[in-house]
Amino acid sequence: MVTMTIRAIFVVVALTVYHVRYVTGSDEVTEPPAVCPVTREPGIRTFDIRLTEAEVPRRKTYYVCQQFTVPSDEVYHAVAFEPIIANKDVMHHMILFACGDDVTAGDPHLCGAEDLKCETWLTVWTVGLEGQICTHHNTGAKFGRGSMRHMSLQIHWNNPDLRGDYVDSSGMRIYYTPRLRKYDLGNVQFGQNYLAIPPLSRDYEQHGGCTPYCTKKRLPHPIYLTRTYLHMHHLATAGAMEQYRNGKLIRVIALDPEYQYVTPPIHVHDPAVEILPGDEVLVRCWYNTLDGDRRRYNTTLFGLGTDAEMCYAFVSYFPAVPRFDQCAQFQSLETGECARKTGRIGECNVASFLNLVSSTLSNEILANCHLSEVCHAQCYLPLQELFNHVCMKGPLAMYFTQNQLMSVPAWPRIVNIYNHARTKC
Repeated sequence: MVTMTIRAIFVVVALTVYHVRYVTGSDEVTEPPAVCPVTREPGIRTFDIRLTEAEVPRRKTYYVCQQFTVPSDEVYHAVAFEPIIANKDVMHHMILFACGDDVTAGDPHLCGAEDLKCETWLTVWTVGLEGQICTHHNTGAKFGRGSMRHMSLQIHWNNPDLRGDYVDSSGMRIYYTPRLRKYDLGNVQFGQNYLAIPPLSRDYEQHGGCTPYCTKKRLPHPIYLTRTYLHMHHLATAGAMEQYRNGKLIRVIALDPEYQYVTPPIHVHDPAVEILPGDEVLVRCWYNTLDGDRRRYNTTLFGLGTDAEMCYAFVSYFPAVPRFDQCAQFQSLETGECARKTGRIGECNVASFLNLVSSTLSNEILANCHLSEVCHAQCYLPLQELFNHVCMKGPLAMYFTQNQLMSVPAWPRIVNIYNHARTKC
């Protein structure tokens, strides 16, 4: 996912096929439906979004993206999704995104900064999730006339043996209808974007989520959660998603007391869980770095690979709120559209730093740097000022590059130069 701001990261562990369990509101574990009932209704239409057949590189992990034009003669709701797996030997996960009007259809390519324009995820398939993916009976993902007209498919290929003879053309079948549901479907990711799990520890807890400040800022009305999937990696032993109001716990929305990476349950909320503006949604994750094959002698950090860790909940809800697709924290700090643009973080004056990058450093970097030549003095001088700024020390560098700097107009053109210089100079 390159910089993949974790807006839509869904990494699944091994190529071993596993079964996803469903947990209903009554805590009953059931098998997911193989066929969504809505797909058998009269008038339901389909189209496929499939990767143009492409060679899988000789790389252990590779993210490939491709954009597609979707029907736009009417307004539609997508009401179910069906994975089309062309090469099960390399498929790790795939995510379908909604795109804005500044995206055009293209060919398969290594996912990069341009793909972040497609930031609202519509559905996710992971290894072991069998059958169709159903939306809540009152919801559908809106697309078509006056709405989304492009979708983006992201596929994570896993090629641990570095074979050069693999090809793939996997994708999604979309079931859709012009008979709109009552609500537009929304999907949001809650959790923590920074982890540091110490070695030789048991029941080590990390948490993060959507703060009262952020739900009050982002939610113009209540939303209703219908489905939750807690996502961690190998070191995780338990997970939970909780709802707080006025500082008091009012319910545990989802609980996986014995989390197993290869058998993660999906929690279906019936009735749907109401979240009010000003509520807090907190994801908790517990890890073990002491026992058995989880034993670690070094600190384990947040990351995309399965040797790193995550602490997320992927949640479906209604009615959809524009751009409310991630609400997470970086340590105790809000991220995304809730990231503070003023105030201080330790010795870092946020507003002063953003003004420096926007008004001075951006112009100097773009005027003097080219991706192929980033280490010469004229280019490296403004880059060095950026690297050495107090707001870019330690974990804050990751926080600002994934959050506030994304609002600097020139940052999309600077970020590749910045990353290249950090590794080459």
